Amino acid sequence: MPLLFLPITWVVTAAGRVPAAWLCLPETAARLDRNLVGFALGLGLLAYGMLALGLLGLLYPLAGVLWVLTLTLLGGRQHGRMLRELRAWRPRRLSWRGRLAAVPFVAFALISLVGVFAPPVVFIPGVNATEWDSLSYHLADPKLFLEMHRIESLPWQPHSNFAFTTEMWYTLGLMAGSVPLAKCFHWACAVGSALAVYRLGARCLTPRVGVWAALLFAATPLVFWEAGAAYIDLATTFFTTVALLCAAHGLSTGDSGWLRLGAVLAGLALGTKATALMTVLLLAPGLALWRWREEHQSPGRALGGAILWGALALAVGSPWYVKSWISTGNPVYPYFYSLFGGRWWDGAHAAAYAASNDPGMGRDVASAILLPWHLTMYLPPGHPTAWPKPFTEFPSALLSLSPVLLAALFFPAFQRHPAPKAVRLLALYALGWLLLWFTQTQFVRFLLPLVPVLCLLAAWSLCRAVAARTLSGYALAALTGGSLLWSLAVGAQLAGAQAPVALGLESPEVYRTRYFAGYEAMRFINTSLPVHAKVLLYGYPFGFYCDRPYLWADQSAYVFGPDVRSPDDLRRRLRQLGVTHLLIDADTRRSGVVFAPGDTPVGWLYALTAAQGPPLFPGPRDPDRGILIYALPRD
Repeated sequence: MPLLFLPITWVVTAAGRVPAAWLCLPETAARLDRNLVGFALGLGLLAYGMLALGLLGLLYPLAGVLWVLTLTLLGGRQHGRMLRELRAWRPRRLSWRGRLAAVPFVAFALISLVGVFAPPVVFIPGVNATEWDSLSYHLADPKLFLEMHRIESLPWQPHSNFAFTTEMWYTLGLMAGSVPLAKCFHWACAVGSALAVYRLGARCLTPRVGVWAALLFAATPLVFWEAGAAYIDLATTFFTTVALLCAAHGLSTGDSGWLRLGAVLAGLALGTKATALMTVLLLAPGLALWRWREEHQSPGRALGGAILWGALALAVGSPWYVKSWISTGNPVYPYFYSLFGGRWWDGAHAAAYAASNDPGMGRDVASAILLPWHLTMYLPPGHPTAWPKPFTEFPSALLSLSPVLLAALFFPAFQRHPAPKAVRLLALYALGWLLLWFTQTQFVRFLLPLVPVLCLLAAWSLCRAVAARTLSGYALAALTGGSLLWSLAVGAQLAGAQAPVALGLESPEVYRTRYFAGYEAMRFINTSLPVHAKVLLYGYPFGFYCDRPYLWADQSAYVFGPDVRSPDDLRRRLRQLGVTHLLIDADTRRSGVVFAPGDTPVGWLYALTAAQGPPLFPGPRDPDRGILIYALPRD
């Protein structure tokens, strides 16, 4: 079934090249540029079509097939043009250096591809890999949408109101019954991002810089880990990088068609994640300044053009935020509760949610100055800090950034010649992006859309340093080589854990049981509970493998609302919701839940379940991994 991704890639690329032509993509555009833009626009069409089907209550396999066929017809003549381009393509013969450089590209692509074929699990110790968000909502919500045959706001889960462009691709993959097919979309975004990084470097600087930037990007552990996971950050990265490529073409040639394409792609990035608004906030003013300073337009005309550019980007990304506004009263639910409010939410949950999403190492001036150092040094394991969550929930080599990105910051200071204008503009963009990220949620994953630009800056410094043949240049080259080898070692460790199940040498059931503490409990629910059972999940939001109806208890005010003040109130509320069973993670170290008597929501659950008798799961023969299942009283 994952092989279906190959014809889907062709179809969406051909379909995307049609609106690209409508938006005046120049006929002289390079073949790779045309296909990158076409693939990006086609993915947007695919996602928004799935959104329309979901809102109409038509999420059935036949409807999905018909939409893909519609995109095939939309491609029209582009299919023939792509076929002729493919026949005319003659790959250049690589030198021994080129073949040597291709080895790490292939290695990192294969490492991430292994992850595509591995089932999602909560945590792989040692390498510290996780698909936490996949199991809780990136894959779980599309599965629920397919069961309901429609897209709805889930009142018990705030994430269902996020921008879900990426999840629409996952919906199509799950519609075909294939998790690997769903994951292939995110993997393709990683490959597309690397190609876009190369084209951006080759266009703005030199092909050599483009190649090195693409290699540094592919070798970033955060990239090759996420490429094999059903996450969304690489989709944001892909749309953002292609938008930057279009903007670079437009600003250097004065072609407004490229700029329109850049606005549309920035809007598609906004449809994957709200933090992509930072790209719009930086590029729109940058466009105005460029046209005023470089093209000598009047300030009013330059500003007006930038406003129209930003409005187009916002319009393209707006469907998800309009949907959230209609469903909850808050376009960015559940964020900014004090400003917008929102259904099924309250001040207590807003404060708790903000606290859980507040990693980093401070927001004062000193922290801002030390940010590059902190991001480099305090993400890998073995670097203790006074902060409980320095840029992530847990230390992992997979979340670390290359020290080359840090070292490359200082090399230009030792150069006599000024940096090219493209480098200065990329540096300004990176600085602005970092400062905006610094003021928001400081999760390192949220930096991924900026990593291509950081890799371009590092690659330019590296190429300039090697050409200078100085001691500092050789040191930077050695650091780059060491960083690549270290990334390969980390990738090999990740692939070593995932390869047995991906290659069919290990049963998926065994793999899930080993790396997912609640998998046996989910199997118990699916095989031993009545078909009409409905499960309340407390402290364990991983519902993807649960085939019975379920809802989260502790992530909104939907279950524990203001009218629930006692065990009797809770019993009535759960009966109203049709809840028959409770699954709770009683391992306090893992979930933070203290499952004991008390005048708290979890204490009331204890009174209704554990105080009445032993759990249904684990039984005498089941391993006790801290996951408990109770039947709720019927009276």
